[in-house]
Amino acid sequence: MEYSDKGRMTMHTQALTEQIIRLEREIQQKKNELAKLRRTQPQKEVENAAFLTPQKDRVTLAELFEDKNELILIHHMGRRCSYCSLWSDGFNGIYPHLKQKAAFAVATPDSPDTLDSLRAERGWTFPLVSDGDTPLRSDLGFQVDDLFYPGVSVFQKTSDGRIVHTNQAMFGPGDDFCSVWHLLDLLPGGRGDFDPARTKEEFRMTGNVAVQIREPENAARFYEHVLGMTPVQDKPDELVFQSGSTTFYMEKTEGDAVYFEFAAADAGKMKQRLVENGCEIEKTYSDTSMLVKDPYGLRFHLFEK
Repeated sequence: MEYSDKGRMTMHTQALTEQIIRLEREIQQKKNELAKLRRTQPQKEVENAAFLTPQKDRVTLAELFEDKNELILIHHMGRRCSYCSLWSDGFNGIYPHLKQKAAFAVATPDSPDTLDSLRAERGWTFPLVSDGDTPLRSDLGFQVDDLFYPGVSVFQKTSDGRIVHTNQAMFGPGDDFCSVWHLLDLLPGGRGDFDPARTKEEFRMTGNVAVQIREPENAARFYEHVLGMTPVQDKPDELVFQSGSTTFYMEKTEGDAVYFEFAAADAGKMKQRLVENGCEIEKTYSDTSMLVKDPYGLRFHLFEK
């Protein structure tokens, strides 16, 4: 009787496995058909829209292509959309692989200042721009009146410099553009009540570092050509360079101070905790932004995310 039960269980497991494999193959076939169908969508020439970078510089759609003739542009709904940031966190990991084939950027309706803090908090390395002043999002169907929709658009630059919109897809929980859903679906309880808005950290180091430098011109050449940093901006009082997920704000002044940066869920609560443990508040910008020196010599900017 025992062997019979084991045999039936083995047969049931085998049949279930075969059913799963058949369904996976059917789904993959349908996905291949969908991808092929999407690539047949009518192409549409678009204007060379202008965006703003976190540094408030103007950058055009054509410039986002960099040295590629294809561009993947993500339509992020803004800082308040935790789902959009969940997708973007995933894109950040595969960005080095994507840019082998095509240029990649994320556009949100947020202000440049908001983009700068969002990029630092999340550690994003891909180009991030504000499209709040361009009608491109609504022209492509990702904004209807005051309603925003997440998704992705693909563009191609022709040999004569025109920009053509070639493909697009909407985003939604469970789609193929975010691996989190599929991994959670493997759990015994499935994805359940998962909500990315609940993924929060009380205190986190950002990707911003401020340093004081001497001989700005020589320093700029050194950081770009020796250390391989990417120049982002040259202001009268500072240089901005990027290396991976870290942005360096280099103050053109005599000195050797280095300031890191931390984002807190509650800046007031964290300030009290730091002071109680021997930290000094060197400078206060607002109730949620200040410079701190710890008892061991580390200086950092604290702000509330």
